[in-house]
Amino acid sequence: MSQRLALACGTCVLLSSSAGPAQSGASASQGGRARRSAVSVVDRIGPDEIEAALARVAPNTRGVVFPGTRDGGAQYVFNRRTTQTDVEAHADWDDVLIFQAGWGSVYSGGIWQNARTIYQGERRGGSLSNPNALAVGPGDVVRIPAGEPHRIVPLGDAPLVYLVVKVLRAKSAAKD
Repeated sequence: MSQRLALACGTCVLLSSSAGPAQSGASASQGGRARRSAVSVVDRIGPDEIEAALARVAPNTRGVVFPGTRDGGAQYVFNRRTTQTDVEAHADWDDVLIFQAGWGSVYSGGIWQNARTIYQGERRGGSLSNPNALAVGPGDVVRIPAGEPHRIVPLGDAPLVYLVVKVLRAKSAAKD
């Protein structure tokens, strides 16, 4: 059983989770031998959970940040935007955007001016000159690699609704 607590932080809501007893994970093959993990690291956030989370937040709230994964390899942010994002880039995280409703544009690349470091590996603000523009709408999936400056801009009166799956980039193994 899972207990969730919603915490408001500005125009975004952070949900925390305290999971109950862990269940045994499935076995995986590694080098021809079966391996069994003690705790499952498979994530699931159902549509009912997303809908309920969004229903609990104020109409002007831009999104809901769901708890991170058990293995620390991903984060989930469900967005409902009527205004554009700041330009941002994440040194260690790829963003996978899954658009569900509304229309907009993803601007990426180009020359980033006046960015500021928010914290280690995270930059935000400023403007992009000559970015690439990509029109997006329901059903589109876009991956923004780590380090790529980007901005999301909704178009029209309806909110742009999308899930961001932030995936931690694996560190390169040191070469001998």
